[in-house]
Amino acid sequence: DHAGTRTPRAEFGGLKVGEASLLDLNQLHLDWYAWTMQGGAKPKFLEKAVAYYVPGAERWRYVDSLEGVTAAHEPWYLDSKGNATSVFAAGALAPGVVGKGAADSYLYDPRDTSGAALEIRADVDSLTDQSLVLAADGKQLVYHSPPFASATEISGFFRLSAWIAIDQPDTDFGARSTRSRRTARACC
Repeated sequence: DHAGTRTPRAEFGGLKVGEASLLDLNQLHLDWYAWTMQGGAKPKFLEKAVAYYVPGAERWRYVDSLEGVTAAHEPWYLDSKGNATSVFAAGALAPGVVGKGAADSYLYDPRDTSGAALEIRADVDSLTDQSLVLAADGKQLVYHSPPFASATEISGFFRLSAWIAIDQPDTDFGARSTRSRRTARACC
């Protein structure tokens, strides 16, 4: 949504955020030009090098660098009974407990183009559509955490460390973290 960089909206790609997310970007541009070219005051929004919006808390946060977005690292561990290949029969993602279950595996067949065929029909503007994840049943590994007891901000950079073995000369791996909601929609 490139136009959204000029005219922000509180809803984008099926995601709804608070009114506090909306900036008057035209005014910010005017203030920035006045600051940099006319010796005016620095715009308040630019108080630090990085500004990011926290959905749920519905507020902006400011840090000195991208690395500053990650306030802390907390290890969470993957575990399952050896068959975490489905959204509906996922393995566990939990803090403080090293997994003791069997190794997980899935079958990746590069000749299977069903995912690409589905991508053609998927809503490319949706950030909450789960059809691709659901269609990859058996072709991926899925782990769920228990619901958090209270509102918890998770911002910054994730890191995955895993022991991986393949039985082919080459493949690709990807990892992502998503927020699940009781409404069966997900968001980034």
